[in-house]
Amino acid sequence: MEASGKSFFESLNEEVTLAVIKDSADIEAAQQPEEISTEPLPTGAVFHTTNYDQFKTITANREVDNTHAHKLAAAIKVRNWLHIKPIDVTKDFEVIDGQHRLEAARLLGVPIYYRITEELKEEDIAILNANNKNWKGADYLNYWTVKGKAPYIELSRFIKHHPKFSLSTAQELVSGNDSNKHVDFRAGNFQGGYYLRAIEVAEFLEKILQITKFEYGYETRFVRAINHCVLYVEGFKQEVFLHKIALQPNSVVRCVNHKQYLEMLETLYNYKTNHENRIRFFK
Repeated sequence: MEASGKSFFESLNEEVTLAVIKDSADIEAAQQPEEISTEPLPTGAVFHTTNYDQFKTITANREVDNTHAHKLAAAIKVRNWLHIKPIDVTKDFEVIDGQHRLEAARLLGVPIYYRITEELKEEDIAILNANNKNWKGADYLNYWTVKGKAPYIELSRFIKHHPKFSLSTAQELVSGNDSNKHVDFRAGNFQGGYYLRAIEVAEFLEKILQITKFEYGYETRFVRAINHCVLYVEGFKQEVFLHKIALQPNSVVRCVNHKQYLEMLETLYNYKTNHENRIRFFK
């Protein structure tokens, strides 16, 4: 019998009971949801979390490519480098850069590292990605279209109705020139204004291709030649040209540059035409 009046087994049972109570309290505390601080987080600092749902996607950002996200997840599973390259978010947790890393972390259930930058705004998405090879021209087109920039809306509409044109060729038609720089396009400085004219050229070209079945008809240099004919050749009549190429549809062949195309198209247009009625496509 112990001095306290308790037997050895009674004392041991009491110690075990207290230990179980303590462990249960620890477990219960660990299971409680983490308190969300109302204090503003310091900008520029790097944090990590598995609460992926706190982050917000931005409509204007490019869509998440699930294939790319799974490839990232596979690479991260081999070597987790997410702490080295945190995602960038606004103070409202809108993801400006890193949505594929966020999705990869979600797939693996590992913490995502993020950095809050007070100065970042939704408008900075395209600028941050201007030199990022992962963003393609179509991503910038989508971004600025969603942002409501009229020239980009016109370009998107043109491509929707004439999807066989490459983005760069469509840019030339809708802008009226071939001098739009890629950096300007990415930064939101694309200038349009020639949408209706671009539609006219596109529809005329498609009529030509229906007759000739020319497989290189959407190449930029051929499109430039057709555009030149419609806009700059004095006396050029579309219906006359369509009639002439219908007489010899196989005469439309691939050329090295748009000047050679113009020479070929001039020959076709003047086929069986009196010398005094012939027109020149360039000087």
